[in-house]
Amino acid sequence: MFNRNLYTPTFIRLIFSNLFFWMSVNYLVPVLPVHFHHQGYTTDTIGMIVGFFALGAVLFRIPSGRWVDRYGSVKVLGIGIFIAGLSLLLLLYSATLPTLLLARFIHGASITGFSAAALTINSVLHKPQYQNEAVGIFTLFIMIGNGIAFSSSLYLYLRFGFDFMVILSFIVALLTFILFPKNIKLTQTAKEVKKVPLTSVIKNPGVWIPSICQFGSNFAYGALFAFVPILFESVQASGLSHYYMAYAISVVLPRVLIGRILNWIPSVRLLGFLLYGFGITLAGMLLPPSPLSATLMGLFIGLTYGISFPALIPIVASHTRLEERGVAFGVFTTSVDIGSAFGSILLGILIQYLGFPPVFTLMALFLFALGMTYQNFLQKKLEATPESHQ
Repeated sequence: MFNRNLYTPTFIRLIFSNLFFWMSVNYLVPVLPVHFHHQGYTTDTIGMIVGFFALGAVLFRIPSGRWVDRYGSVKVLGIGIFIAGLSLLLLLYSATLPTLLLARFIHGASITGFSAAALTINSVLHKPQYQNEAVGIFTLFIMIGNGIAFSSSLYLYLRFGFDFMVILSFIVALLTFILFPKNIKLTQTAKEVKKVPLTSVIKNPGVWIPSICQFGSNFAYGALFAFVPILFESVQASGLSHYYMAYAISVVLPRVLIGRILNWIPSVRLLGFLLYGFGITLAGMLLPPSPLSATLMGLFIGLTYGISFPALIPIVASHTRLEERGVAFGVFTTSVDIGSAFGSILLGILIQYLGFPPVFTLMALFLFALGMTYQNFLQKKLEATPESHQ
């Protein structure tokens, strides 16, 4: 975690731009459900507002990966940050539900350029022996940004209001644009290819199996961050701040130790247990809302999500050639957005008609079933898939 060979000027700029970008995005995550619940919106409408962000990301993940492979990471990274800033300005002046949904859709689309480009840059900045450690540091700074945003956003919102939060997000996005590395020296170079066939990437078990696992992770993540605030607000229960603080603290620790964790337990063997962990977290929604239940859910989602994303990235990188890695990460991160969209839009509709307990019981059972499927079938297939030597 403290290998000096990693900390080149380019890498330092990359990880700090990563921190500020995701801080900008996540300042709004805790605020949106609470704000629009106070505005009188129904659960299904709030689910749409939250989920349209993921929907925009779903539609642009794979094209963004192609643009990274074709036009280069630096250009796509800068364009993604610029569009994110424009979407925040549109959100600030949105006076109707359609314009609000459009702003959220554009914001979701904008993150695809940033994440595909940043993941690709990080995967080729360092020599292969440093990859696990580099991924751990890279994702650690994402979680530090998330932690700062999650732990402070509700306080800032209640004190200064919704417009202040949007302006703050815009200012932090502007810092990202200033910081991101413009000149990059790579340790690995791609072969010249005109176009990477999407089907060959999707058929690669080193891509589609991690993508399925990440779908399950973000299915739980999207549901919890969309509906835990609504559940607590609807019964006027205290403890919501405990949830965000517990998450902000617990999600950082695994990112600090991810290199050691993966050396101790290979990520291929770890994924099934992580899916069970998400199922347990979802089952926590069945507990009476209280500071204790909020703290437990925050701890579990922080620990499981803190491990899952950096554990899956090296699998994708090691099973793909450099010239197809942008598309591969596009496919992989699409699963993030599909999971988040299902966890907010679809479940918002179901909760509106069925209530919280039945829906979260079904979700918990789904994650347990997915964990069993992985351990009994998908893990063996992944272990039998040869890694790329590029």
